Amino acid sequence: LVEDELSAVPAEVETIVGFVTHQGSCNSETGCREQRRVKVRPGVRYKARVETALIDMEDNSERLASISIGGRSLGPCNPKATSDYDCGFFECFTDAEIPAEATA
Repeated sequence: LVEDELSAVPAEVETIVGFVTHQGSCNSETGCREQRRVKVRPGVRYKARVETALIDMEDNSERLASISIGGRSLGPCNPKATSDYDCGFFECFTDAEIPAEATA
């Protein structure tokens, strides 16, 4: 992250977008762990939408085991891709309430 991305406080009506990415295979015993921090306005209640790419997600074991935002666990996301070559997206969570005390 660029330092300015975390130092600027967003406007009260601003839509905040953050992407979490990963390169390479996660098909191992340890899997993958990725995270992304975005700055939010303190005391403002946010709702989050979480989507995942379906590429290489055909097998039932290929999933997001746990998703959390602002200290709140949203749970797992196990989309059903039509094939490992599916380039679509799957919406895991919509309008997930984020705790007002979350700061990043």
